[in-house]
Amino acid sequence: MNYLKPKLECIPSELKALNQWVCWKLVDKGGPKPTKLPVSPLGTTASTTNPASWSSFADAVEYLELDEDVAGLGIVLQNDLIGIDLDKCRDPETGKIEDWAWDIITEVDSYTEISPSGSGIRIFATGQARETGKRRSGQIEIYDRYSPRYLTVTGHRIGDHTTIQPRKKKLERLVERVLGSTPVKTAPAPVESDGNYAETVDEFLSLAKSASNWDKISKLWQGDWAGEYTSQSDADLALCSHLAFYCGPNPEKIDELFRLSGLYRDKWERLDYRDRNQDPQWQREDAHGSAFVGKPDGLWPSRAHTQPSSQDSSGSRGE
Repeated sequence: MNYLKPKLECIPSELKALNQWVCWKLVDKGGPKPTKLPVSPLGTTASTTNPASWSSFADAVEYLELDEDVAGLGIVLQNDLIGIDLDKCRDPETGKIEDWAWDIITEVDSYTEISPSGSGIRIFATGQARETGKRRSGQIEIYDRYSPRYLTVTGHRIGDHTTIQPRKKKLERLVERVLGSTPVKTAPAPVESDGNYAETVDEFLSLAKSASNWDKISKLWQGDWAGEYTSQSDADLALCSHLAFYCGPNPEKIDELFRLSGLYRDKWERLDYRDRNQDPQWQREDAHGSAFVGKPDGLWPSRAHTQPSSQDSSGSRGE
């Protein structure tokens, strides 16, 4: 697939002024299409939860022009920046945009551009989507700072929608109509750390190497799940359970390290999927079975008192 080359001069100045930029490379993870892996101008993998891996627009552009493997630019949705992704609504050959997508473009009336593939539309505005709840309905995705994510930026703008506009009320109406009412989300119970949790990839791998099931963990980390699990989703959950065990009940740390693993793929960018894999209840029931059962109030285990099961579940939860 040919991806659109960024039109730097057409990217809004409001976005250029932000220090929330990353670049992205295409990485083959063995799926139906390559993964757009976010990278920092330092050449390391970027994380939507780690501001230290973001950069200025100028630094991102410099890296884009220096490294031929870099395919484009992206921006992390933080503060009041909202990103709307309209999937598969444009014909790359004719440029025709489906009516339902045009209706949303007209309704929001803020900066709008074509996605790298040419088949989708991105809209950027300022406001707030929602703190909890689903972010996707059919071909429509709506993200903000409560759903750590980056969106690619091409500068291939649509019509006269050329500047970022404040659209708080319009976005609230759009979210309610498209995504429905916001569900109540219960905060996880607090957990006391035993003080020995890993903070980095090297620390995680060093600790995991001493476990009797290191072979399984190593294969998961490298993205080698075929033969052990009935689907990659099962493998994702298994790796997240290991990350939680060695790195603690810290969704941001699990997210940061999972993105560096061989299992990382586009599906991880779905907030509902990421949340489910980081949820303690899924961890207990699907990944380690009895090793995680019996903790009061859904608390995560302390590594000082328990060890993970050497058997990972391979029961399918579906894709």
